[in-house]
Amino acid sequence: YQLLHNIDGSDSQLVVESDFAGVTLDLPAPFGKSAAQKIPVAWRMSLAGRERHMSLGYGQLLELVAVSVPQEQGLRAGLMLGPGKASLPVSQGLRVDGRLGLVMAPEWWQLLERGLSGAGQSDLPLLQQASLTLGQVQGLPLELNDVQLKFVRDNEAGAWQLRLDAANLVGSLQKPAGDGPLQLSIERLRLPAAAGEPHKTEPEEATVANWPWQLLPALSLELQQLYQADELLG
Repeated sequence: YQLLHNIDGSDSQLVVESDFAGVTLDLPAPFGKSAAQKIPVAWRMSLAGRERHMSLGYGQLLELVAVSVPQEQGLRAGLMLGPGKASLPVSQGLRVDGRLGLVMAPEWWQLLERGLSGAGQSDLPLLQQASLTLGQVQGLPLELNDVQLKFVRDNEAGAWQLRLDAANLVGSLQKPAGDGPLQLSIERLRLPAAAGEPHKTEPEEATVANWPWQLLPALSLELQQLYQADELLG
């Protein structure tokens, strides 16, 4: 680790840099690492001015930027997954952008379960906006490719919408204003053609049977179009 304390009036800042050698991170790919791996990590924080500006760089894997005001609650934070520059949301909360090549869905479920059990929701910045591209999603009953994910929150109405667009699945998950179940609307679901016995390629621990399904709330489901290969079933 290298600690730098730069005193320069309004440009004063604290910088911590490391190659994270000897540190093990149990995170989904590509963010996890072994103790032998070296990944440059840099943390910067301003020390002067009305606002505190912070940034965290983790190799070319992610960049986090945040702005807070001392003695005031909440912050604005932006997270970029993959190469690129993170952007701050307009209001308090978190904005996420970026691209991931391969996503193993069960690994991210397990991370979500650990996060929810280890921290209260009040400790986490509220997700305001997200725009992600996923090259391939595995570990689901249906493999997805070239997935576009969009998330937007309406703070005044207390509502949000998550939209997914892929070749074989298009739909959205919405939390309406007020009380009531989440609304899952599937515009198009395309199942693969019927085949013989499926070829098992994933280890037992990666199957959906081991997911924390208890985290899912009540849902209202609507399915508009169901295909098997090119045949419209209903």
